[in-house]
Amino acid sequence: MSVTLGPSKQPRYARVADSLMRDIAAGTYAVGDLLPPESILCERFSVSRATVREALRQLSELGLVHKAHGIGTRVTAVETQSNYLMSLDSVSGLMHYGTETVLRLIDRVHIVATPADVRLLGCAAGDRWIRLRGVRSIVGADKRPIAYSEIYIDDRFTDIANETPAAATYYEMIINRHGEELQSVEQEISAINIVPEIASMLAVKPDAAGLQIVRRYRCSRSQPIEVTLNYHPKDRFTYHLRLNRPPTK
Repeated sequence: MSVTLGPSKQPRYARVADSLMRDIAAGTYAVGDLLPPESILCERFSVSRATVREALRQLSELGLVHKAHGIGTRVTAVETQSNYLMSLDSVSGLMHYGTETVLRLIDRVHIVATPADVRLLGCAAGDRWIRLRGVRSIVGADKRPIAYSEIYIDDRFTDIANETPAAATYYEMIINRHGEELQSVEQEISAINIVPEIASMLAVKPDAAGLQIVRRYRCSRSQPIEVTLNYHPKDRFTYHLRLNRPPTK
């Protein structure tokens, strides 16, 4: 039976992976079963073999399947245990993180940037921000958090910061409501040990290994309109980035 993937901002391989994940969760393929051969999956989804292989690789990274040479791809688990897979090939991919996860707010406060905040926020000391803190979990999955988040929003957009977006990210709301135009997104990824206070929120041991991801969203002004700081336990977040080579002339 063929499957129509339909329009989406996600890459085709991510949509194939999502469809197979739903089949596994629904019991269409049980633990121990082999998935159909790549040729059958290509026909089923009307995609190339490269697309199918990338989808299967993502499922393997999530611990759902294991590919054995000469045998096939076998289902090894039904659930991903709240491991979030972020696939990026454009800025639009960042939007999925805000809409595929749910943020449970801890607090929301106005702050004045100190000299120690200047590098993180890309601003000047004395600039005003709204800081939101919370923990994120995957929509429709168990409630185990996948990240501790701090979101800093330019004080000009207090109306946005006072809301909790359900179907859009904060920076999308700023763009749509205030007429700003997103110019660039900066991202920094660092390996860290999670400090005790945050570790308790994430239900991991103090000093557990994790990832720190900082993103700065810039529009026409030099100062970002939003800065996010996320801490992910090492076993609950997978980051996949595809860089395409520009066409040769």
